[in-house]
Amino acid sequence: MVFDMGFVATRRSIDFGKRASCAITLIYAGARPGVDESKIAASNLHLDLLSTVLAVGADRNKNIDEYSGALQLALSKAPPEGANLLYDSIATLLLANGAKLLG
Repeated sequence: MVFDMGFVATRRSIDFGKRASCAITLIYAGARPGVDESKIAASNLHLDLLSTVLAVGADRNKNIDEYSGALQLALSKAPPEGANLLYDSIATLLLANGAKLLG
């Protein structure tokens, strides 16, 4: 079974944390992440989901166009107030897992 979180990619709500937790549970139960999960997790600055999908082999350099890889999306987000450590952790995790700046 492949789990695809694309349905939350455009939703910017407090609800994302709950959906990400559900996705993590599904992945631990054996579901494979779809093609964009690393980008979705990075763009929503969700460290737990990102580390989970990277651990099971999600493509950290998947991109739709030449400027939209997971690392670009994470770096394009201004860190929320007081979230500099989270922001740094996301970028560090992506780089440690082979993410590249594309384009």
